[in-house]
Amino acid sequence: MTQNREKSAWYLAMPAPLLAGMIACQAMAAIWVGLENRRLHDTCLDLLAYGWQAVPNAVVLPGLLNISSAFNGGLFYTFTVGAGLAMLFFLAGRLLFFVAGAGRAPLIALAAAALALLIFINRAGFVFFPSLMALLCCLAVIVLTREQARRSPGKRPKLLAVLFVAPIIVLAASWAFVFSSDLFDHLRDDLLLKSRAGIFVNDFYYSHTLSAANCFKSLKQKKIVPVFLEGFEKEDALRLERSLARYDWLAVTQKHLAACVIQKDNGRILMVQAGSTKVEADFQKLLFAPGEYLALFSQKTDKHAPFRRVIYFCLLFGFPLALYTLFFGLVKGLSGLWAGPATSYAVAALCCTAFGLAALLPMLAADRNYKQEGQSTQSLLESEEASLRVAGLRRAFAQGQDLCGLAPYRGLEEPLTLVEKRWLAMTLAHAKCPQASKDLLALLGDEQPNVRSLAVYALAMKGDFKSLDRVLEMIKSDDHWYAQEYAYNAARGLGWTNQRQ
Repeated sequence: MTQNREKSAWYLAMPAPLLAGMIACQAMAAIWVGLENRRLHDTCLDLLAYGWQAVPNAVVLPGLLNISSAFNGGLFYTFTVGAGLAMLFFLAGRLLFFVAGAGRAPLIALAAAALALLIFINRAGFVFFPSLMALLCCLAVIVLTREQARRSPGKRPKLLAVLFVAPIIVLAASWAFVFSSDLFDHLRDDLLLKSRAGIFVNDFYYSHTLSAANCFKSLKQKKIVPVFLEGFEKEDALRLERSLARYDWLAVTQKHLAACVIQKDNGRILMVQAGSTKVEADFQKLLFAPGEYLALFSQKTDKHAPFRRVIYFCLLFGFPLALYTLFFGLVKGLSGLWAGPATSYAVAALCCTAFGLAALLPMLAADRNYKQEGQSTQSLLESEEASLRVAGLRRAFAQGQDLCGLAPYRGLEEPLTLVEKRWLAMTLAHAKCPQASKDLLALLGDEQPNVRSLAVYALAMKGDFKSLDRVLEMIKSDDHWYAQEYAYNAARGLGWTNQRQ
């Protein structure tokens, strides 16, 4: 009877608490991103109307108001914070409820853990939406996990637990071979960009991550900081405006859009946010060397620093575990249609292990190609195999080699894979011949924003000042926010400063 009841209740399937937590997080995240997108839209419109260059530009701004933009941006939090916290409380809940029972003691312990998490997130100041996301996510997981324990048999065979945990240990040990500071770069180049499905995931990530990240960045991390000047005489205001623009703190015309209000009040210079004075400044120092004050103001107004640490932890550990659990539950559920519990668990364990190792193999192969000591960079570039040519480009970039001095370099005469174009763009930063600059300018027109971004980055590395007009045009006209960010950085690297027209 119990077994039948457990099978018939869809919400008692193994990943159900995990999915519930992620859905709760998505609902709050979409609202948060939507509100921040609207604020960013209004701020950039004000900057553009006032004569500044703004990022995102006028081409991208209308899309910020779409519901889909808010929903897609919210997915970043769902698959980081939502997945990580849901996985953490899901595992803790299963351990406590199935070991200690579905009584009050484990419930109180999980509630205390959720409270401790909220205290940590708000350690630098109260943050409404991150707190609400975390709270609803944890509550959804705790409630459903307790319900699972209450309706499930009191004891489960240890074999089932072993079948769930063993693949995690095997995959963690296997993936340790490729774990490094540039792991995410390897995932993109050696795994995602090798298939249409992977390219879709990559493009989706770069299309919607910036709007999500804009919600929790400190002022120091943001590309442009809107500032409102109040109480200054016209000449002093213009001088201060130009000084702040050197640090990309740009004056807006509407006070409510500003992240910082700089007031002159009875001879005192106050830097204010939300009506509260954060920094008191000396006018002459703020005028000629404002960097120290701007950094201090950013530090004092940064309430999201603890939340960023939670995001990083969830992205690194929580997301892979959540993905594994969801896939395990899916395979177990499908195989359970024709097999018993032990068999369906075994099938899920084997499938998860096989898929995890299969995803690892391209990264191991790429790493092995890159580290080949027996082949020169030139021989790698001459290879018929694309992965070896990429290894040659990676090596040339890392060693700062001039690609023009290598025989295989013939510009963009032959079709290249997406990964090759990315590494070619970076490697051309060290190239000296005129053809290199021509090829970089040609890559600025590539359909892939990742390629355009690295091409403009390479132009800045080369110090190619002749390309500045093209870079500035890219800031104004490119249809991808990510590429605009790179173009703005490149222009700043080439000595350009944002000025009102």
